[in-house]
Amino acid sequence: MKKALISCLLLTLCCYVSTVFAQNVQKVTWRHNFVYGDITESNYNSPLVFSDVNSGESLTWNFDATWATPGNIYFGNTPLQIGSAKKSAESFELSTNDIAYKVKEISVGASGAKNINGTVSVSIGDVVLGSESLSNVAEDFYFTNTNGAKGTIKVKFEQSSTAAFYLSYIEITYEVETATDATITIGESGYATYASDKALDFSQVTDDEGNATDIVAYVVPTYYTNGKVSLLKAGGNAICEDRTIAANTGLIVKGTPGTYHVAFSDEEGNYFANLLKPVISAITLQPTEGEYTNFVLTANGFNPTTGGTFGPNKAYLQIPTKFITDHQINTFSLAEDEDVSGIEETVTKKQSDEWYTLGGLRISQPRQKGLYLHNGRKVVVK
Repeated sequence: MKKALISCLLLTLCCYVSTVFAQNVQKVTWRHNFVYGDITESNYNSPLVFSDVNSGESLTWNFDATWATPGNIYFGNTPLQIGSAKKSAESFELSTNDIAYKVKEISVGASGAKNINGTVSVSIGDVVLGSESLSNVAEDFYFTNTNGAKGTIKVKFEQSSTAAFYLSYIEITYEVETATDATITIGESGYATYASDKALDFSQVTDDEGNATDIVAYVVPTYYTNGKVSLLKAGGNAICEDRTIAANTGLIVKGTPGTYHVAFSDEEGNYFANLLKPVISAITLQPTEGEYTNFVLTANGFNPTTGGTFGPNKAYLQIPTKFITDHQINTFSLAEDEDVSGIEETVTKKQSDEWYTLGGLRISQPRQKGLYLHNGRKVVVK
């Protein structure tokens, strides 16, 4: 059973993140209640920032108006008044590009002065969601995005009269889709690196068609003078009881070419002795960092990087430059389940009091006889 649990974390995984497979959909409502001062003679030509009444989330809007008499502009009070009988706006428009999500509905609270003969309309991109007639009674106007239009949101007021407009609120309901899993694509080489800012549950893996399957991830706890790095299995194989890997863990993955989906987990996940550096967002990776040389995974193992953009969702290996020079190592190959009896020297990046099982799980100290990792060396506890 112990052997099964130790070896349970293999199988295969090799790759990079590409797209999202499963998603949660959350409905969000943004609403701003207009007050005097939101739009004035001094700021209407500048980008306007309006905040949601509950969350405080801000959207930037642009205001554009055509006045009956150029230069005769007016903004009044409660609710926000735009124009007057003597300084009327033939039309005005508020527009924003700040919502990139799927808009479901837009509602507007508005009215006009007693003699108003005008309309309010809403469009998204080139699609007009609707147009409604204004009266001198405050009303709520609802516009539904039935066609799923995307683009700039525009709320437009027009009139053939010379009256004031009154704008009380704009409310936008939209859907936010959040990923529930990571998509991992295994390339032809059979190996790659991967890193996520969320914990990964390797007990919930599916292929691109939604069928349950199994893949495996590795961490790298040690490197050797024979030019190899040790791979310890961190996730995979259905016989494992706990296959959740902590967020921000650099992984080597191996497997049959294809696309797989690994579920995100709300659990903290397991931590490992690991020399792989996770990269969540793309960075400019330099050949060296201080006293270390950076290696990236290629078809024949880890090779020194020449520098350049690296990531996102990948991992690289750091080896002390002195160690590389002393042992004249240019490439590190991958050692899976290697018998360590013939290895005379193992080195890790730093010393610590932490202990790890051969499966890479961190423990406070050994409580049973066996083989453990401690300060980069494999130690037999009798």
